[in-house]
Amino acid sequence: MDLRQLEMFEAVADPGGFTRAGEKLHVSHSAIIRQIKLLEDELHRSLFLGANKRVSLTEAGKTILRCVEPIFEQVQKATQSILQLSEEDRRHVHVGTGTTMLIFFLPPNHGGFQAALSDGIPSD
Repeated sequence: MDLRQLEMFEAVADPGGFTRAGEKLHVSHSAIIRQIKLLEDELHRSLFLGANKRVSLTEAGKTILRCVEPIFEQVQKATQSILQLSEEDRRHVHVGTGTTMLIFFLPPNHGGFQAALSDGIPSD
C-alpha cells in the first residue's frame, strides 16, 4: 500500500468514480483501475461495488476511507516539521576567511551582522 494508491482510492470514493478521479489526478482511467486493483489484491478485499461511473464503497472500502484522511494529515504534519527544520538550518551562517580579515574586519562587524539577523533581516 502506498500513498499514491490511497490518493487514487480517495478520489474514486468521491462522487464521480473512476472517470472523475482520473480527471482530478491527471492520470488515465486505466492507471487508476490498475492501482485500485493492486490495493485490493494486497488487502484481499474488494473496495468498490459497481463499475466505472457508478461505484459505491464496500465495508472494507468504508474502513479504508476513514483511515485515509488521518494518514494524509500525518504526512502533511511530517512535511511541515521537516520544512521547519530546514528553515532553522538556513539561519546558520558559516563564514570562511583569511587571517587578516579575521583579525581586522570581522570582530568590529560581527555584532552588527548578528543583530541584523536576530531582527529578522533575511540572510539570503
